Amino acid sequence: MAELTCQNNALKAQLSQLRAGAGGDITGTSQVATKTKEAMSAPPPATLEMRIAELNRQSAEARDKLLRLIEQQKNSLVVSPAISPITPQQGEP
Repeated sequence: MAELTCQNNALKAQLSQLRAGAGGDITGTSQVATKTKEAMSAPPPATLEMRIAELNRQSAEARDKLLRLIEQQKNSLVVSPAISPITPQQGEP
């Protein structure tokens, strides 16, 4: 779940950058090449929004599953009967 949250935050940041545009002056050819490469490899905003929605869905699903497992664990601790320390003796009148 933590990994999904990190991915979600990274995608949100990337989406914000794409919406903002270039966002300032870039000096140096290596920086320009890097920004161009990132822009070309970045999916369009609609795809990022779909990915964020999917990550949110997966995160909610994982959270629900964890809560169910925790609840099951609590219930199993309450329901288990106490084991008697005295064992029944066989063959005694």
